[in-house]
Amino acid sequence: MFLFIWKYQQKLMRKILIETLVLFIFLASGGQHCFSQSIIVDYSVKVDPPLFKKFDQYNAGCINPCSNYTRDLDKINELDAHSLRIDLSIGKPDGTFSNPEVVQGTPSSIKYDFRLLDDLVTKLNSRNVLPFWSWCYIPVPLQDGGDWKNLNEIISNWPELFKEIHKQYALHYKNAGLRIGFHEIGNEPDLFGVFLNQDDFNKRYFGMYKNGALGIKEGDPDAVVGGPAYAIGEFMPGAGNFLDYVQSNSLPLDFCSFHSYMDGTSWPGEMDGVANELDSRGFKTTDICIDEFSWLNTANGGNAGAQSAMNYYAAAAKTFETMNLILKRTDVTFINWAQFMESTFGDDPYGIIRKDGHRKAVFNAFKIYADMPVERNSMVISNRYINGWASSSAHKACLVIWNNGTTEQPISAILNNIVFPGGNFRLYRIDSTNASYFSGANENLEVVESQNNINTGSFTWSGKIPPKGVVYMVIDDNSGLKDFVPDQYNNFVAKDIRTIHYYPGRRKTYYAEFDRKRWTAYLGMGTDDNSHSQVGVEAESLPDDIEVSFVKDGMFKIIDKNSLCGLRIDYRVSGTYAKGVLFHGGIYSPDRNAAMVWGTKLQADEVHVINDSSYKIHFAYYAPADWDGRILISFIAQNLGANSRVKINLKTPKDITNIPPTQRVKKNDLLIYPNPSSDGMFHVESQSGMEDDEYTVTICDLPGRICYSCSLSLNEDNEINTNGILKDGIYLMSLAGKNRKPTIQKIIIQK
Repeated sequence: MFLFIWKYQQKLMRKILIETLVLFIFLASGGQHCFSQSIIVDYSVKVDPPLFKKFDQYNAGCINPCSNYTRDLDKINELDAHSLRIDLSIGKPDGTFSNPEVVQGTPSSIKYDFRLLDDLVTKLNSRNVLPFWSWCYIPVPLQDGGDWKNLNEIISNWPELFKEIHKQYALHYKNAGLRIGFHEIGNEPDLFGVFLNQDDFNKRYFGMYKNGALGIKEGDPDAVVGGPAYAIGEFMPGAGNFLDYVQSNSLPLDFCSFHSYMDGTSWPGEMDGVANELDSRGFKTTDICIDEFSWLNTANGGNAGAQSAMNYYAAAAKTFETMNLILKRTDVTFINWAQFMESTFGDDPYGIIRKDGHRKAVFNAFKIYADMPVERNSMVISNRYINGWASSSAHKACLVIWNNGTTEQPISAILNNIVFPGGNFRLYRIDSTNASYFSGANENLEVVESQNNINTGSFTWSGKIPPKGVVYMVIDDNSGLKDFVPDQYNNFVAKDIRTIHYYPGRRKTYYAEFDRKRWTAYLGMGTDDNSHSQVGVEAESLPDDIEVSFVKDGMFKIIDKNSLCGLRIDYRVSGTYAKGVLFHGGIYSPDRNAAMVWGTKLQADEVHVINDSSYKIHFAYYAPADWDGRILISFIAQNLGANSRVKINLKTPKDITNIPPTQRVKKNDLLIYPNPSSDGMFHVESQSGMEDDEYTVTICDLPGRICYSCSLSLNEDNEINTNGILKDGIYLMSLAGKNRKPTIQKIIIQK
């Protein structure tokens, strides 16, 4: 512990000395000479907030033809987007999914056609991107006079019908084994002329939200549901006190959503207002989602069509600067950028992909952000026109800088203390001659400078950045990593059902995020000694074992009895969480009484001290007798001192040799072979006797979609023949018997 504190103090002193030296030289030179153009990065010092991958994408409902999604959807993987929000334009004649309409018929005979939507959901699921469906607007059977904005209240049972329609939305996908990440009730209800006054607004939209949200949850209790998707942030939570209505009617509100097209003055107030209102009403697990977000608005080129500022290379620097502002809002859970593809309605300038499929310069800004490691590093910039970020991992060190000024800036970047001893350097640019399609340049990021086998102890790059230009530098350790391929870092551990955040006080600087693609949690105290950082993930289709590792940074303190750095597993029995088990590395008090707002909602039933640098856990050992296979994993860092942070990574272990013998559980192992299979056929044998004659076999792909299912009798036939249905790839096979919990094994088909 003393060695850890001493190392941290050394890093802190080094950071202070560097910053002091740069400031002294800057002042001594009058801010005019070469040192005023310097950037000094220290990759041994972490800073907050991290570069969380919480910038997702959004599309308007008018993308025609729908085949544009097929053409462009692979590009979303370049951005590491976790979700794609679409306002589905239900009932709106010019919408993508209006021919055929998703909801058809009459109030007495409602019909559904999910074909177009199902195709898109399948494509998104296969890319591990969550569909974010905004179920708007008024479905045809409930419209007044064929108006997609007008609800026909003459239909006396419209609330029941509205609820049933939304139930069918959720039930359809649950039964189909397709994953919808988020269900949103409505879109921009505050703008529609139908809401003539406050009473009208309350009566119509509030009732629509109530019945829609209840219907979604009835169709799929695991569904994540929210709203109201107000167009004007200041209108939220005014307009009849939406949050009061939700609270008084005990309605689900997993996320609170609104739009913000930044005008530079009102948007911080919008976010403060939403955060304060949620806090004051005790919504401690409701996420804040800015479901449409952009710096482009009517005041700065939003109506300029092809001449819009979003089309040219300067948009990349502007987007980085905007992202830098919103990253400081650790209380905003995720943001959907407006928008991914240009809509085909009118002369729309908002997309980062042109109507013809070409990437714009701003697309490459998101691509760079996706490529950068999450953990951010210290940097000192002495040029007031330059801004940027540095971040690193065990195999990669990155630096992006952009020029906010109107003149070219000479820069000298000094990169210190990269964690690996040598590597390869590459540099990319976004400017009038690089990575900017509208400017006549190649649309893709290309290497414009490179050096191999450099000494990474201290590396310096000198060059110039044109006005509004971007420079991106990458140094890797020659381990074979590719630039701009975020999927190479994916780490599938189990099927995640949903992520839950805890917000005991939103306007602080603490953070707690879980990356569902990498199964890594990031927790930080921010600038407060006393902060409660906690995030959880519900999961099933689990491996037998997981390996847990903690990477801590900062001077950890024990502030009080609730100081804790640990991981907790809650086990579900018959739909209710019944047992909680806490693992920690030494910072814990048996007198702990901090609130537990999910799982059993009680203090842990069992507490275990572990070697938190790396530890393997066998799930079944701690499970109650009737465990139904689902768990809720909570990552907790509380009251550990300012500027303390921890990264917790989960992965499937390569072996079980260092699982404590007391955890090893004798079970009826089933042997599945050949694995890999060249023809999609597998044999199953019991290695310790058959307690069940009949087994249910379910095969899922890595995102959790059911690809094949059958029944298996080990008394008659022990062969599973997938009949050529499954393509080459990695899958999870579940075998469940009447008298045993499911066995999950990874299988590979390799023809």
